Amino acid sequence: MPKNVLIKMLGGFHVFADGVVCDEKICKTKKGSMLLQYLILQRGKSVPCIELYEALWPNDESSNPENALKTLVSRTRSLLSAISKELPSCIGTNRGSYRFNTIENCEVDVYEFERLCEELYGVDTLNAASRAKFTRLLSIYTGDLLPYGAGETWVVPRSVDLHNRYMKI
Repeated sequence: MPKNVLIKMLGGFHVFADGVVCDEKICKTKKGSMLLQYLILQRGKSVPCIELYEALWPNDESSNPENALKTLVSRTRSLLSAISKELPSCIGTNRGSYRFNTIENCEVDVYEFERLCEELYGVDTLNAASRAKFTRLLSIYTGDLLPYGAGETWVVPRSVDLHNRYMKI
């Protein structure tokens, strides 16, 4: 039976399956968590292997970066399968690149937050529908994006953007 998976990135990184926190499964390796986070933040864009490698291993001189990345992707998919058998398919491969694919029964708080921001931008009349959307938006934004990874250069710009949207709304 497919599980409902929620990936939270606002206020901290957490993965839930049917409402049960699964952090110990996915957060076994910092690099695996970072890989998943980086791909999610690219929102369906194919990310070239070299870009991923540079983001995850900055200033590292490896003799075989492609192999290190392949191994990391394989391990991360394996960890995701412990949460839900469909979840490993979220990490797609395409000719020298990887991407995060949304699948049925998997929600990402950042995606919903951005969708609600777009829907609520310019709303000047509060009715039942817009009130419900504002309430939902406020419940999603539980803090800055990946606060424990805030030092990563690829987190900072997106975190600032999301915080600015939150303040504007």
